[in-house]
Amino acid sequence: MVMYFKSETVLDFLLRNGKVYTLRKHKRKKTGKDWITLGKLGPEDPLPPLREKIADVIIKEIGLVDLATFKVFSLGKEEPLTLQQFVNESSFSNVDSWVEAYRFFAGKKTTQAWLYEVTLLKIHGFEGG
Repeated sequence: MVMYFKSETVLDFLLRNGKVYTLRKHKRKKTGKDWITLGKLGPEDPLPPLREKIADVIIKEIGLVDLATFKVFSLGKEEPLTLQQFVNESSFSNVDSWVEAYRFFAGKKTTQAWLYEVTLLKIHGFEGG
């Protein structure tokens, strides 16, 4: 199941650094080896999502994020993690800007998110913005 990146900044970070942490509105049905492409920027975006494979990746679920406390609840961990632990590899300078950007796509009143680690395997000839 393809993973769409709506933020070119986040996609560019992944392509340049080999790994990115990303917040998602829904829990993925499939993790592990997959592929990514650029998605629609919003409901009013007249352009359809790009269908071209940009890269092969490994997707790993980290956990469910409570956006009020920035705590990350991860299976197998007794104590929750903090979103701050992942911000340096998110393409954002701080947790507040990361959550603000996430809510731009997911909805301003969104109270939770799923955190995933995306690791680059192979780029497929895409030239990012």
